[in-house]
Amino acid sequence: MAVKTMQGGDGVKQRSDIVGVLPKRLAGPIERVLRAHPGDVFELRLIRDRCAFLVCGEGLRFLSVGGVPFPEPPDDPLTAREEDLEELLDRAAGYSGFAHEEELRQSFLTRPDGTRIGIAFSGGPGRPRAGVGSLCIRFPVAREGEPQPLLDGVLTALSGGLLIAGAPNTGKTTLLRHCCRFLSEGLGGRRRKVCAVDERRELAGANGAFDLGGCTDVIAGQDKREAILTALRLLSPEVIVCDEIGSARETECLLEGLNSGVILIASLHARDLTQLVRRQQFRRLFAENVFAHVALLAPEQKGVLRAVYDYEEVAHEIHRCGGAFLRGAADLRLAERPAEEARGAAGAAG
Repeated sequence: MAVKTMQGGDGVKQRSDIVGVLPKRLAGPIERVLRAHPGDVFELRLIRDRCAFLVCGEGLRFLSVGGVPFPEPPDDPLTAREEDLEELLDRAAGYSGFAHEEELRQSFLTRPDGTRIGIAFSGGPGRPRAGVGSLCIRFPVAREGEPQPLLDGVLTALSGGLLIAGAPNTGKTTLLRHCCRFLSEGLGGRRRKVCAVDERRELAGANGAFDLGGCTDVIAGQDKREAILTALRLLSPEVIVCDEIGSARETECLLEGLNSGVILIASLHARDLTQLVRRQQFRRLFAENVFAHVALLAPEQKGVLRAVYDYEEVAHEIHRCGGAFLRGAADLRLAERPAEEARGAAGAAG
């Protein structure tokens, strides 16, 4: 298996890009440990006045000032001061916060190589001048060429939507890229016209860092609803692939845009099938027959599928959990209100 972080790269280039924007006092130690573990680091976490640590295949590893990883914080921890975090963010944005205004408003920043920096602003979202509390630097990893027999069987005979579900950091985006390549390159038979809706620039990476196949259009950095409508009006896709389904508004926007018969492949956070069917957004989409299959990732192995469920199996799980399908937008909005507001609305209706 070839593990690549960029098309034609080997992982070192991508991580050296991040090292290039680190403050000098952090760059040396972090570069040493990243070079020693080029393919096994998924995240770099920097929390103000705390020991820097990595999220890797072996779990959490805390860094010393010498760039040595430990399972627990060492006696000589490498710590990031607030001014270090602010300098890193300024450099990552090219000292142009205005150019990244929309991303910063949503508390993240995407680098040209597809690396995403999640930001915890101590003064609230989108207010960098109020102080940066922590940064989560996520390194995307594309496992090109890794076989996915469970998923590929579904993609070969794809006639309905597919949802990829898993816990955070289990490889949902990696599998979305695989779907784009598999369908676009016709690896299961005929080629399909695919449109990747890359709202946070993670699927394709900035400047097309990841290969999504020769028949894949990419709409990056746009609101999902606008991007889907643009794709339907102008690009005539057979399949639309998009990243994480979030709010009730996004759910309704997806339904609005997908009443045209285009197949949707998307992802959603859920550790197991029971947790997934309890999520109101999923049940709303499932009730409208958006998804014919659900692919569930194993929580303990990044990028490895635990199982693929068909429509009947998912419906059975919904009823087993004592639930019912959500049939309308009003049901979804009610489900997302605070409990006391929902009770008040129900009482008024009675």
